[in-house]
Amino acid sequence: MLVISKHQLASLGDAATKRFEDRVMKMLNDYLPDLVAPIDPSALQNAVRQGIKLAPSYEMTSEKDVARLILLSLVLGMYPELRALQRWAVATLNDASMQPRARLQTIFDRVALTWRPTVPPGEVH
Repeated sequence: MLVISKHQLASLGDAATKRFEDRVMKMLNDYLPDLVAPIDPSALQNAVRQGIKLAPSYEMTSEKDVARLILLSLVLGMYPELRALQRWAVATLNDASMQPRARLQTIFDRVALTWRPTVPPGEVH
């Protein structure tokens, strides 16, 4: 019988988390370069790590949902015109009457209706 110690199990979990973190970083850089270009790479990596740690508190367990949560947190934090939605988004994420994926979709839909990026974050006309 194979016996895995708690330490070994934790190491496996840490390795899987690191691989997921790396995939999210690659996805952001490959598919959303304009969004992440202004962010220092170490700050972006920290944001990804924080999103991974935060996700369970919103019942986000699938990698897809966690990646979407990270993307939302980046967008809501980077664009001043969206910062007003932050409190509403957090309230929506905490809404126990909705399924976790539905919470994310509700926020994505509201952001899509509210915001159309015209200039990169941090730039002023």
